[in-house]
Amino acid sequence: MVGVAHVCISLDWNILIAWLSASATTLVLVSAFFEVRPLRSKPPNAELVYVRDDREEGFSGLIKWVVEYLLLCRFDQLGYKNGLSGSLRVFSSAIISFYAFSLFYLLQLFIGKATDGYDAIVFSVGVFGVVFWRERTSLYSKWRYLAHLYNESLKADCELSSDILTTALAIDILDIDMWAHRSFRRVFYQTVKASFNDSGIQRDVDEFLRTGVKRQEVRDVLSSALSNKIRQRERQRSSVSN
Repeated sequence: MVGVAHVCISLDWNILIAWLSASATTLVLVSAFFEVRPLRSKPPNAELVYVRDDREEGFSGLIKWVVEYLLLCRFDQLGYKNGLSGSLRVFSSAIISFYAFSLFYLLQLFIGKATDGYDAIVFSVGVFGVVFWRERTSLYSKWRYLAHLYNESLKADCELSSDILTTALAIDILDIDMWAHRSFRRVFYQTVKASFNDSGIQRDVDEFLRTGVKRQEVRDVLSSALSNKIRQRERQRSSVSN
């Protein structure tokens, strides 16, 4: 009877794992499908730049995509990048903890250790707590760093110096994936829009920014604008000294 009970328990856990695996896989695939489409949760006139990641070609690009999306679940819909939200990251943390649960449980079965699954549950709960705490802590650290830079830009002694610091801030916002954060998306949108307008792009910049622009293109335009402003400040200082 004990052996039959153990087989039934193991069977129940195997069925549960299969069901959860199918659910998690479905969620990831659905998110992956929508990842290539702009988010429509914001009103058309929202000051939000929709940034598309540059897809790397070849095997290395595939590996990077698998790690970032299939394993780490860093989708817009789960609180990353264009859908930035610390609260939504609880779902990606839950999926990662389920991966940990599955691996731990299957490893126990593989080594022939009798288990009812509770060790795997405890392990996965610990993984969930660590991952979610790390995500929230990382988000706060990024916010604190950018808030300091923003406050420094407000203390600039002239408008040009303020523009230089703001443009440099926008580059940092882009590099650490914080452009959709409610504290910075407006300054990022305004800075990127002004930089694109100054670059002479012959198109509707507002629509261009809302429907999607590649990350590298945004960075190139911001870097060019920053270089131009720094040269302009140097010319001003040269003219004053002369």
